[in-house]
Amino acid sequence: MKRAILLVGALGLAAHAHAQQPGPAPQPASDTAAAHVHMEAQAPPPAAPQGPPAPGAQRGGQPQTPPIEVPWNDAIPAGTPEHAARALKESPRHGEWVDIKMKDGTALKAWVVYPERPNKTGVVLVIHDIFGMRDLPRAVGDQLAQDGFIAIVPDFLSGKGPNGGGSDSLGTGVNQAIMSLAPADVIARLDAAMEYGAPGASAPGATEDTVAAQLANVKAPVLGLYAGNDARIGATIPVTEAAMKKNGKSYEVHTYEGAGHGFMGQQAGAGGANLKAAEQSWPLVVQFLTKNLQ
Repeated sequence: MKRAILLVGALGLAAHAHAQQPGPAPQPASDTAAAHVHMEAQAPPPAAPQGPPAPGAQRGGQPQTPPIEVPWNDAIPAGTPEHAARALKESPRHGEWVDIKMKDGTALKAWVVYPERPNKTGVVLVIHDIFGMRDLPRAVGDQLAQDGFIAIVPDFLSGKGPNGGGSDSLGTGVNQAIMSLAPADVIARLDAAMEYGAPGASAPGATEDTVAAQLANVKAPVLGLYAGNDARIGATIPVTEAAMKKNGKSYEVHTYEGAGHGFMGQQAGAGGANLKAAEQSWPLVVQFLTKNLQ
């Protein structure tokens, strides 16, 4: 698996952090690819986020063009807070909050989203902008997952807020906190996120021995019904099968090709594959329970 860093000048965090001292931005390791995608033409001032100016208003002495109505477009990242909230709410993909352990022992909170595909893929790091972690950068991660990549969206203000909180704990102080990040802080967080997204990290720590130890106390037979296009969960199946076999446990596995994560509750998705998986899997559930609960 080849890793990639998406240095979103979203997203622009690296540029802001390194503007404090001359020198090049941090470079990714040799086995990564870097893409600088500028989603913000100018750095906003270090103040509380403001709404768009009224039509005809002036800023900096220049007349402002009234904002347009942005149409919903599922093929590109969300371009408004409302669209970002909708994208996250309606996404069929598996997204989860994780705490990535950094070298100093602290945790980097990150949003990780997985594509609905069975094969290995690249990992992309999404860097939020001066407004911190919120729905918009998370929606960028979800869009990348829709396009086939694993996306990691770290909150670069993890541990910088009151009581060890992150972006959501800083309120209107987010902008200043971003501007105050030292280059070493940025690099440490990038390194931690990169290491988490290394090949094989889809199931961190999941080796046959560690999983076998975790499953040693399983007493009941287990039925696993999985989506074929669910890389996050699918990556855990082989090692789980080996561990269950090593422990002499019953583990029956069925995988439904073309179906996506959570297919039972998303039966309208995946072009009919989710519905087909639900129809085929539920009789097996009833059969399994009837056999083992008599």
